[in-house]
Amino acid sequence: MKAVLRLQKPVLITLVIGGLVCAAYDLWTAAQYEMLQTIWGDSGVFWAVGRGMINGLQPYTDLFEIKPPGIFWTSALSLGIGGDMTIGHAISAAVICLVPGLLLLSKPKSDTKTIVLTLLLGTLLSSYTSLNAGEYQVEAFGSFFAIAYAVIMQRSQGMSVRYIDIAMATVAIGGAIAFKEPFLLSCTAIGLLYAEKPQRFCTMFLIPLAVALILGTGIFFALGYLDPYLNVYLAEMMGNHVYRYGSPITRGLDVTRLLVHATQFSPFFFLLLLGCIASFIRSTGRIITRFETYNIWLVGVSIIALVIPSLFHQLAIYIVAPSETMRSLLWIGYYVRVIAALSFIIGSINVVRLDPAPSRILRVIAALILATLAAGSGGEFYGHHFVFAVPVFTALMLLWLHSERNPRTNRLAAAVIIFIFATTFFHTRRNNAEALRLADSSVPHLTASEIDRILDACGQDRYMHIGGLTSTFGFTKHSPLGPLFWQRNDLLDDKHAYFQKSVLSALKQADTVLYREDRLGDIYDEVHGYLTTYFSSTPPSCAGAVETTLDGQLLFRKGSRG
Repeated sequence: MKAVLRLQKPVLITLVIGGLVCAAYDLWTAAQYEMLQTIWGDSGVFWAVGRGMINGLQPYTDLFEIKPPGIFWTSALSLGIGGDMTIGHAISAAVICLVPGLLLLSKPKSDTKTIVLTLLLGTLLSSYTSLNAGEYQVEAFGSFFAIAYAVIMQRSQGMSVRYIDIAMATVAIGGAIAFKEPFLLSCTAIGLLYAEKPQRFCTMFLIPLAVALILGTGIFFALGYLDPYLNVYLAEMMGNHVYRYGSPITRGLDVTRLLVHATQFSPFFFLLLLGCIASFIRSTGRIITRFETYNIWLVGVSIIALVIPSLFHQLAIYIVAPSETMRSLLWIGYYVRVIAALSFIIGSINVVRLDPAPSRILRVIAALILATLAAGSGGEFYGHHFVFAVPVFTALMLLWLHSERNPRTNRLAAAVIIFIFATTFFHTRRNNAEALRLADSSVPHLTASEIDRILDACGQDRYMHIGGLTSTFGFTKHSPLGPLFWQRNDLLDDKHAYFQKSVLSALKQADTVLYREDRLGDIYDEVHGYLTTYFSSTPPSCAGAVETTLDGQLLFRKGSRG
């Protein structure tokens, strides 16, 4: 036994050093990957809108995209100052890789063990964010601001509220929302987790939120964004986008999606989250009575009964399509959830009524539901959407890290170090060699260069893009005609007369069209007929010889000046 104890310290030190080395390597490779300037999906749209702002166009009015303006400002800043994407991707790398350092600010004076744990946990969160929201995805930017809000809440915990704390919280909440509005739900969850008293929630969340909204409204009004933001963008988001896949409330209750996704990233990540949640709930600061214990168990068992059927269903879909027998079992799960929901309500009422401390259970549940609602606000549950939950995970980890320690939690901290060390080997890693190959793909760059060359040679300012998502229009120096400069079928049905008319109007102004695929919904026949009548693949004389290996087909107006 003594020999084992003597070996414990050097083994732990070795694990810590190994974990820190792996953590540093993870951050380095994540930064390298971002600086490859790979853009995917939505990223090209952000750069196209940023370029449009440089060219004197306005978001939502001239170029429409379903994002708040934060990422457009970042893109315009990079293009305006540096002339290319370098600054923007450097900022993207920074907001991902600086999370461990940001977490260190949550408590300036910490012991060595807490510092090491903070760095490792921060790196784990950075790896999760990089894997899911790298490549200049907007969620990485918003998550950084929301994490900063969690750090501010942790740093000010146990202290009287100061004006500087409210000011910093205002910037953090406002910054998060400016990159994507569902981070408001993430910040609300953080506010609930830290709000032991209602007054704290009011002063450190509601007041900063109100100030941020007032300032944001003033900025939007001054820049001329306010009317299209409210009447075009938000009207579409709140009236159609969030309801495309059914009720967002139903999606928010499916917390198992967060758990499944965390498990897919790393089983250890999932265990860490459960450990942090359990530690936060248990540290009530007093001995819990037997009656409270029974009610806490009732709530806990009810949660398990609520989660397991949905978790089973999600895993079944993930592993193999459910059989007929499995579908019949899911009906049993429905009745289990009904009974569990009633038990949960009864137990929760008793827990809250007896003492405010056990209400942490309800606050954790509310926080996880808000995080799931944020992740599923659009309905797709793509990988980058799960990054909405990262600030909430951060708050739970910080609350555990800085809770009062006893010998048992010290031993737990040693176990956590081992778990985090293991995650550096078991979480899914991006193949950087394959990523580099994709980043070097010349087709979008070649297409963008060819479009710019033709427009310059023929004295044209803008071109028409017809098709779905592409990175090509993110690289052109000339802006595409808008406002709907890339097409989505759900925006071009009979319910969206404004966007239908805008596409037809833009097409009538265009002399050059990049046609990639039909994503034109109910106006396909009209657009196709117009292209057939007035456009051909024969370039005007001013264009010269046109490259044929392009990301789509270039069409030119018949009789265009040459």
